[in-house]
Formats: sequence, structure tokens, C-alpha cells
Amino acid sequence: MSAGSAFCPSCGTRVTAAAAPPRRRSGVPFAVVVSVLVACLVAATAVAVALFGRQSGTAAAVTTATVSAATATPASTPSSTSARPTSTSLSELYARVNSGVVRIETSTCDGGSIGTGFLIAPNLVATVAHVVEDSAALSLTAGDHGSGGTTSGVVVGIDSQADLALIRTSRSLDGHVFTIAAHDPAVGQQVGAIGFPEGEPMTLTTGIVSGLDRTVSIEGVDRVGLIQTDAAINPGNSGGPMMTEDGRVYGLIDAKRTDASGIGYAVSPRVASSRFAAWHGKTRSVVSADCDFPEAPPNLAGGDLTPPGSDPRADAVADTFATYFHAINTADYETAWRQLSPKLRGPSSSSLARGDATSFDTNVVLHDVSFPTSTTARAHVSFTSLQSSDKGPDGDVCDVWDLDYTLAEHGGAWLIDTVRGHGGGATHATC
Repeated sequence: MSAGSAFCPSCGTRVTAAAAPPRRRSGVPFAVVVSVLVACLVAATAVAVALFGRQSGTAAAVTTATVSAATATPASTPSSTSARPTSTSLSELYARVNSGVVRIETSTCDGGSIGTGFLIAPNLVATVAHVVEDSAALSLTAGDHGSGGTTSGVVVGIDSQADLALIRTSRSLDGHVFTIAAHDPAVGQQVGAIGFPEGEPMTLTTGIVSGLDRTVSIEGVDRVGLIQTDAAINPGNSGGPMMTEDGRVYGLIDAKRTDASGIGYAVSPRVASSRFAAWHGKTRSVVSADCDFPEAPPNLAGGDLTPPGSDPRADAVADTFATYFHAINTADYETAWRQLSPKLRGPSSSSLARGDATSFDTNVVLHDVSFPTSTTARAHVSFTSLQSSDKGPDGDVCDVWDLDYTLAEHGGAWLIDTVRGHGGGATHATC
């Protein structure tokens, strides 16, 4: 990249700017993650079991499954049940650890999805496999309201049968680092679960451990050693930590029965610890998406495209950006291309599609809109883009963009005409 320009993966063009700040190189290849909601009809016992990530709020697939208590000897547990924590202790727990809970937003061949993970090192995020299978790009945001920052990463380990996965981040995230317990919890022990149910903001729910060593057979695969809980969980919770009041993780939220309330499941900490230890030193991605144009979640976290001021023309400018970024995230490159002026768009949408095939954008903010003339508008917009390393500037997989757009009025619509770094400065910085 020259000192004065860079290809903006989600701008459809090169943008002019001063030299970008030095980028942080992780030496880690680009990775992929996905969150999947799979509703499973249980034929043998008429029990419905769902593996809970989130994918557009609907079931991605339907299979048959059975649920039964394992006949194996229960795992050893602590000799006594922990005392039920007070509301104050739960509040203190949440305040102490929520910075290490990670919102996982991904692009997939079936449409984007949202799940949960948590830090076990500043650059390692633990989650479950069905949150990360078959994906093309990811956004990892740590902490309540993104306090720990956003980056991308690689899935360096995955075990679909155990339903576990480990992500190595492109840069370290600031947040609480969790400790996974060495043994299963006791039946009756109070637990709390933190995650992003239905893609909503971070949420804490509480309950008890209802049972141990549960077996769930899904699509002919026996999932063994699961921990049963009555804590409320929903799509988007998958991969989140199930903790006791001391903050240790006693399971990864995984599935629930959909025909009854208060029956959910978590992956055992004993199983998780051994898998994560085996993958700890890995750096290469082990997942991929089998399509040319993956789509991001329809409602990504963060951002504000509310036009400032009272000029009604600003609403039309905001609509252009809303249409453009939504089209990029849903792989609708023809619509995105039509938000560019004839000067900028080129002969067809194919070049835009090639450049943005792995991109999706979060935290899109419209800071300011002005109208130098009756037919031109200027808009200050910032956003975070995630893309494969071969599509990003200097091989970046995550960039924060700060740009000044000029829009031209064409037939009553405002179309993007030029793009520059905000105030003539750098166009972007590496996440």
C-alpha cells in the first residue's frame, strides 16, 4: 500500500489519506467462525433439544435425538454443595468477570450468526463447536458494551463430537481471564450463565446444577458427560461460561430442551480443559466456509446511523449508508454497487463482490453530514471491517476506518462519489 492510499474492503474503492499508522502484525492467518441454531426433534421420547448459537432467530436444521441419563458412574464432585449466593454476590461476580465474556459475530453461507465465548488467555477465546463451524469471517468483542475491544481471530481447534472450539485472536483483548474448574460441579450447586441471548446485550441468568453425566444423542452422535442446569438459556448463549460464585467456569453453555422449561445442558469442564490444553499452541485455522459470498448477521452490534441535525436531506444520506452496509453484510453486492456514483462504481458489481467477498462491518457510525452545494453532501463515517487477510490493507483481518465521504445527488438519490481519510488523516488503523 502506498503512503497515500489504501483499498477499503467495504468502500468499494481506494481511499486517499496520509500514511496509515504502523499495523500490528500477529503472524496469525485469518480464521472463520459461525454461530448455528439447530433445532432437534427427539423422536424416541418426544423431547426437543436445541444447540444454541443464534442464526437469524430461526432453526437452521431439524434432526431426531434422544435424551437419557448416562449409565456410567457419575464423576467425582465436591463433598458439599456451595451455599446459595446472595443477589449482592451475583452482582459482584458479574461486575468482576463480564469484561472477559466475548460476543462472537460471524458471516456464514446461510446468513450471519451470533454466539458467545470467554477469554482463557488474553489471546484465546473458548466456545463451543456449533458456534464456529463452516464460517468465513468473525468479529470478537470483549466485555459489556465492547469495553475490552474488538478484533478477529482463527479457530485453532475444534471437536464437533465434544462440541468444543478454541479461537486465537488477532490481537490480545483486554478483559477478565477465566479459570476452568478441574472437576464437575455438585448437583444443587448455584451457577450463573453469561451470554448474548437472541443477540441481545450481555445478560446474566442464574440457576442450579440439576444433574451430571447426561447423554444427548443428536443425528446419531452421542454427546456424553453433559451437565444439566435450570439456568435460563436461549439462542446466542452457546459457548458462554457457566460459573459458580467464585468465578470458576463449571461448563460451557451448549443446548436445551425446547419442549420444557428449565432443562439446559453445558459441556463438562473436565472435557473442555483437556481439549483446550491440546490446542493451546496451535495457530492455523481449522474451519472454512464452502461458498463464494458468505453473509454477516442481519443486526450487528453497535453503530448509529441516526443523522445529526434537522436537515431532511440528511435522512436520505443516512439511508444510503444503511442500504450500503447492510448490502455488504448480506452479500447483496448488486445493491451495494448501486449506492456508488457512476464515476465510482465501474462497469459492474463483480469487482466490488470480489473485493468484499469475505468482509462484514460493525459499529457503523454517521458522525456528521453537511451540504456544500445543493447537489453534493459530505459525511463523516466510521466503522470496523473484518475480512480475510488477502482482502484487507497490508494483510489486515480487522480494521477501524475513519472516513470522509462525498456523495452526489443523482435522480433524487445520494450516491457515494469519493472517499478520503477523515480530515485528510489516516484512513484506518488495525484492530
